[in-house]
Amino acid sequence: MKRLVYFFPLFCVLLSSCRKQDTTVKIAYDIKELSSDNPSYTITYTSDKSGNSKQVSTSDPLWNSGYIELPKGEYVSLRVDCSAPLYEFRISIYQEGVSVQETELFNPRGSASVSFTTGN
Repeated sequence: MKRLVYFFPLFCVLLSSCRKQDTTVKIAYDIKELSSDNPSYTITYTSDKSGNSKQVSTSDPLWNSGYIELPKGEYVSLRVDCSAPLYEFRISIYQEGVSVQETELFNPRGSASVSFTTGN
């Protein structure tokens, strides 16, 4: 019984140091319309663990995907298309709440995209 009392704290320390490593990260996509207009635009982004894309059309001046949990090492992308006569967008990808990729889209370019490999 005395041996068990001595080994129990050591056993607890060993178990607490053997944590499972996180294999996923939280990604969020963000678009801000910076001009005075509210143009319609289309967003295409990586939406799940299998690499599928989702497409959304909106005219909201602020759009955010919310957090999407994806595996580390996953290639993700965000594309914005707009054909309105006047627009200016800031397009961002966030990983765990930190901006990792950003670009701007303004007329007459028509489209812009950002991409990133998660976990870097």
